[in-house]
Amino acid sequence: IWLSREDGTLQISRTVREENETGLVVPLGLVISIDVKAEGKMVILSLSPPLPPMGFSVPFMAEGHNLQMVALAPSQKDLWPTLATLRFWFQNLVLYGPRVL
Repeated sequence: IWLSREDGTLQISRTVREENETGLVVPLGLVISIDVKAEGKMVILSLSPPLPPMGFSVPFMAEGHNLQMVALAPSQKDLWPTLATLRFWFQNLVLYGPRVL
């Protein structure tokens, strides 16, 4: 997963992409919570209101369904930079997770 922040949005792309694949564009204001699960193996961003499917999520979504959560699975070496980046970008949110983090 590759994260970037542009124009008030969170840009999420897969590091290994299909040809002409686009990423997810999540407006920062839609992220209402950040939960770290499985001792950092998964970071879940909850969205409200739900976001229509776009980019690489389209093939995985049933028609008429929207994204209520986006799960990130950073590698062990990328966990701390990912959490630090999310804390910086979302200073208004509390990051929930195990105390070991």
